[in-house]
Amino acid sequence: MAKRKQGDTFTGLRVPSGCPKQVSISGIQVAIKYFNEESEGVLIDEPKDEGLFGFYRSFPCPLIGLNVDSIDDSLPDPMDSLKSTAIHEIIEAINDMNQNGLSEKDVRNLEVGLYSALRANRGALAKWIAKGV
Repeated sequence: MAKRKQGDTFTGLRVPSGCPKQVSISGIQVAIKYFNEESEGVLIDEPKDEGLFGFYRSFPCPLIGLNVDSIDDSLPDPMDSLKSTAIHEIIEAINDMNQNGLSEKDVRNLEVGLYSALRANRGALAKWIAKGV
């Protein structure tokens, strides 16, 4: 079992700088914690799920967990999978908060489409949305 440090950050994790620690979803602050296979059971209080890329949990407080083991230095963007998983878990959170009833397939399809739109437009959408009217 991994050792805890302050703030549920685990020793030995390779979390690149710039990774967000929280995200606001529909006005609710959702913490983002990073884990690896060793620390997973401690973070989610459940048995380990081999191959888990991420999770969203609403109780006792909203939390998104992202698996840093998905970082792949052999890819042009080593954090591609981590970023895509973050989008997936944000969609899961929206689905849960609004009780939309989306299936895992629906969430995955939205993840792939939204992530590809964000990557293809390299910040243009975010800048446009942030400007307001």
